[in-house]
Amino acid sequence: MRRSVDLYAQYPTSRAYRLETLYFETFRPVVLAAMQHIRYTRVMYLAEKTDPAPNGGAPVILEGIVRKKCVVATYNRMAVILAPHALFTKNDALYVAAVTIERDGQRPREEKVGLFKLDGLVGLRLDERDFVTSSVYEPEDERFVGSTLMAVEG
Repeated sequence: MRRSVDLYAQYPTSRAYRLETLYFETFRPVVLAAMQHIRYTRVMYLAEKTDPAPNGGAPVILEGIVRKKCVVATYNRMAVILAPHALFTKNDALYVAAVTIERDGQRPREEKVGLFKLDGLVGLRLDERDFVTSSVYEPEDERFVGSTLMAVEG
């Protein structure tokens, strides 16, 4: 396989053409190996960069827990405002233990800690409201003890 350059195509018997042909034929295995190595390292480099950053609702929930800010989301087609108290895993899925502040514009009848599957919370965003740790929240609750990733303090 010979490379053709426009200048050399006009004068195929020139000294430069003969030197290039000799060089390419002599070092072809080395050049091909180098090209394959470059392609291989490029693939390796791209594979290393595919480590995904946290996405979805987890960063929003974590920020809400740390800053004690409410989060707004849609859960089961209803707009909810939640006070997230803990993020934990259950059956290899992320769950949020949160107190419902508002559901479809109305306050709930009683204050309780609800468990929400993180995948079901759509359109998560932080709200400007602060919350205080609820008296009904128990960090040592058997539902999420041992699998808690983050929880509110105090």
